[in-house]
Amino acid sequence: MSLQTMTTVEVEANAAVLLQSLQKKAVAQGLSLAAMLEPLVETAPADKAGELESLRDSFELRDEAKVKRYLQQYDFLLPVLLEAPAQIARFFPASTRLALEVSWDPSDATSMLCVRVPTQLSADEAYDQMDKLDAEWSYAASEYTDGRMIILQEFI
Repeated sequence: MSLQTMTTVEVEANAAVLLQSLQKKAVAQGLSLAAMLEPLVETAPADKAGELESLRDSFELRDEAKVKRYLQQYDFLLPVLLEAPAQIARFFPASTRLALEVSWDPSDATSMLCVRVPTQLSADEAYDQMDKLDAEWSYAASEYTDGRMIILQEFI
């Protein structure tokens, strides 16, 4: 049933079911519904331009024009990206800057934004730290990225 053919009562009922589902999910994650939905709140265009520019402070932008185009198209990634450096720093020593690049997968014709985490840790240590990062932050954050962002180690 499309939204155009739904009655007001049906729309309200579906919205109530969705809201209940979101509330349960928020409680399961130890969040308030408002905190869980905060990254989804629309940011003013001027703020988005400023956020995009502020990424330069935390990230090396590899092929900057491509990264900017990608983030203009998928601007819902910006709040997660702005939080990422602080979260990543909890698990990886900040010896060099994080990097952002757009990666293209020709096998399924998809693209995603890659956050590269440079590390000098051993492979075992780096994977352990990545597992901790995933468990404590990135799995939850990935709910707001629609599969358009991934965090990867970069051994230097």
